[in-house]
Amino acid sequence: MTEKCTCGEALEELWALIDNELCTEDAQRVQEHLDRCRTCYPQYDFDRAYRQLVALQCRETAPAELRRKVFMRLLEDGA
Repeated sequence: MTEKCTCGEALEELWALIDNELCTEDAQRVQEHLDRCRTCYPQYDFDRAYRQLVALQCRETAPAELRRKVFMRLLEDGA
């Protein structure tokens, strides 16, 4: 059985949940809280809708040269 999630924890992890950046156990714990909490769910619903709207409206990509420079920098930093 998973540990219960508090409102503070759920709201702190909200964007990570929306962005699918939580491990399965944490995502389940936060989602279970949101599914039953009338206080937190509206914030989750708004943030999720906001994220979808931004994704639909922001279709620009960085120029290839900038992407290459960022990628090279990440490789350098990882070495």
